[in-house]
Order: sequence, then structure tokens, then C-alpha cells
Amino acid sequence: MAKPRKKMSDKEKKEKRREQIRLSMRRNREKIKKDPAALEEMRRKDRDRYHKKKEKGLIKTIKDHTPRQQRKIRKYWRENSKKYRTNQAMLKRTEEIIREDTPPSSPASSQRGSRRSVASRNRRILYVGNRFLKNKVSQLENVVSKYKMRFRRLKQQSPQKRKQVKELNHKRFVDAKTAIKDFLEQDENSRLTSGKKETITRKKQIKQIRLLNDTMLNLYKQFKEKTKIKVSYCFFCKYRPFWILFPTAKNRNTCFFAMHANMEFLVKSVFKSHMIKENTPFLLVKSICCEGNLQGSCLGRICKDCLNRKVNFDKYNGDDKVTYERWVTKKVNVIIKGQDKLCQKTIKETVVTDKKKLVKHLQSQLDLYMKHIRNIYQQQKITRQIKSDLDKTEAMLHVDFSENYACKYATEVQSAHFGGSKPQISLHTSVLYFQDQSDGKLVNNHTALYLIT
Repeated sequence: MAKPRKKMSDKEKKEKRREQIRLSMRRNREKIKKDPAALEEMRRKDRDRYHKKKEKGLIKTIKDHTPRQQRKIRKYWRENSKKYRTNQAMLKRTEEIIREDTPPSSPASSQRGSRRSVASRNRRILYVGNRFLKNKVSQLENVVSKYKMRFRRLKQQSPQKRKQVKELNHKRFVDAKTAIKDFLEQDENSRLTSGKKETITRKKQIKQIRLLNDTMLNLYKQFKEKTKIKVSYCFFCKYRPFWILFPTAKNRNTCFFAMHANMEFLVKSVFKSHMIKENTPFLLVKSICCEGNLQGSCLGRICKDCLNRKVNFDKYNGDDKVTYERWVTKKVNVIIKGQDKLCQKTIKETVVTDKKKLVKHLQSQLDLYMKHIRNIYQQQKITRQIKSDLDKTEAMLHVDFSENYACKYATEVQSAHFGGSKPQISLHTSVLYFQDQSDGKLVNNHTALYLIT
């Protein structure tokens, strides 16, 4: 009696079919490799297929990627090349060891051949393990020699000299930590949260939360330029104060200036079009100003050294189309109670233009943006100066608009609920700066001012 055929599921049938296709393709490749003419024809078809995909833009070369992606790809290539060279050297060394240890050929049984293959595999495993252990031993020897030299230098120093060096290193460490804290607490590098209850506590120390305005890497570069203190990026990140946090989605900036936002959109669009190398407005402004800190004369375009400097654009086709976003206030048609009326609204729109017009628009907006940056830097400079020059009998009150709130009744009539009869409360947060009477340090206290309209 014949065995009943086992029923296969759709998934098993597809997998079996794929395996059959893979097997047939493997057999065809083996046949083609034996025939030089067929092999050359297959390679020609592969080249044509590659060039067609490349023309359609389905395959990107390294030039088509951003500088960050290019660095990542090149790093991947270097690592693969290093692995390939290591494996090739290991195989070559293994073959030499096997050749040296293999006796002259003689008629032997199949059992002896199998034993020989097992022995060669074990030798390869032992060789790889020995090589790993040698590398580890050499690393540990370097560490030991480093600490030996450090101990020898400390032993040669007198106790007084040793104490002075220790105090000097501790002072440098404390100064670096204080410089990092002061730098990140500046208003251009982080912003203070408006809520009085938005605080964080660590080790019984209560601090008002501040949110970073930029990435830690960009802030680290600015810190090195401004303070000239040599610290590593890991040290800079490690000693970031606990009350200075990274902003999340709920901490988004809702009071951003339109000129800043539009300039960021412009610079990002020009950068993505491969016309400039700077990807932020700050780097673009820095490229056309004097080296070092941005001075007021440079930002005001009255400095004699950088007055005639312009943005360095790469070669581009002016007729190519590009898109960018912008915030704009315009009149929009709105239907109110069945009537078509014009209402003024601020909206975010997408603009399609060519590269030539985009470059002209960027150049026309750049001078205004730089003057606005100069005003911001000047205000921040004066604010810092006032804080540092405060007397014990003086105080500084910094007031700024925070939020608007609409009042509601517990029960409302329909006309009051949907109309414009509700009063509003404008919340203005303020920070009071004064000197502590005991140690003379600057202290801040948060308050809130309410204005009902």
C-alpha cells in the first residue's frame, strides 16, 4: 500500500520552491564558469544592468552621499579591508605551518587523511587563539609600563613637589568643571524653563531645569574656541551639570524667531543641494567672518578685514529645481458664517524654486540675519556684565513673556463658549538675580507675573 503524501502548507511550498530556484541558479553558475565565453557574456550583462541602474539613480556612488555618510562608508571600507588583510595573512601563515609540519607524501589510508585534516583544523584554532592572547599580553604590557613610568616619576619627586603637583592637577580639574558649567549655563547655549515647578533634585540640591540649544558636539567645539581649555569630548559630556538636559518633543521651542527658523531652512536646503559645505547658519556666518570669536564689527559688516568676504558656493546648475520651507504671514481666505473673508495667518509653506533664485534669496537675508545675531550677542554680553557687577545692595529682574491661558466657567452658555468673550491670562515669568550675603555668590529666584486681559 502506498504511503499517503504529506500535505504541505503554503509557506512550506514557497520555501521549497525558493530552494529549487536557488539550486538551479547555482547549477547554472557552475556550468557558466566552465565556459569562458558564457562567463564573459554573463559579466557583460551584469555590467550593463549596473550602468542602467546607475543612470536611473537607483545606485548611488559615494559622491552622491552627504559628508557624514561618506565618512561612515569609508570607515566601513577600512574596517572590511583590515579584516580581509588579517584573514589573508592568517591563511598564509596557516598554510606555511601546515606545509612545515606535513611529512612527505606516502600512500596512506582514508582514515589517516581524515586524522590529518582534523589535526590541521586544530592547529589553525590554536594559532588564532595564540595570536589573540599575544595581542592581549602586549596591551597589558603597555599598560603596566605606563604605570611603572608614572610610579618612577612620582618616586623621584619630593613629597612637597608631589603635593604641589596633586594640588595643581586638582585645581585644573575644578577649573575645567567650573568652566564647563558656566559655559553651558549661558543663555546662548541653553535656555531656562519657564515653569516654577520645572526643577530637578540630586543629592538634596534643587535646580531649575535648563534645556540645551545645540548638540553637545557643536557646544564642545565652541567651548574649546572660547575658553582655550584643553579637555576631551568625553570629559565635557561627563561633567555636564545634571540640571542642563537635552530637549524632548514636549520641550519644543514655541517662541522661535521667524528669521532664525527661515535661515535654518534656507541653509539646510542649500547644503542638501551640495552648493555649500556648512550645514548650519552659525557655521555659514563664521565662514565669512574673521577667525575666532564673532565680533560685533564682523557681524555688522563694518569690519575692514571681512567686509568683502562672501559665501563660497560650489559649482551648480542655476536652472535645477529645489524646495525649502519657510514661515510666512499672509492673508488666507476663510469662510466665516457662510461668508468668504480674508484672515491674516502665520503658516509654514513649502516653496519650489531654482538654485539661482535660492542663492540670491540666501545672500539677501544673510546680512539681516547677521545684524540680528549681533544684537542678540550684545544683549547677552550686557546681561552677563550686569550679573557679574551686581552689588550686595542691588538686584536684577529679568522678565519675559511665557504663555497665554484662556479662562473657562464651570458651566457656560453656548454664545460664551464659542465666542470671544473669554478673558485671557498672560503669564510673564521672571528671574531675580542678587548676591548672597554670606559668600557673595550670585543667587537666582523664580517668580511669575500675571496679566489679565
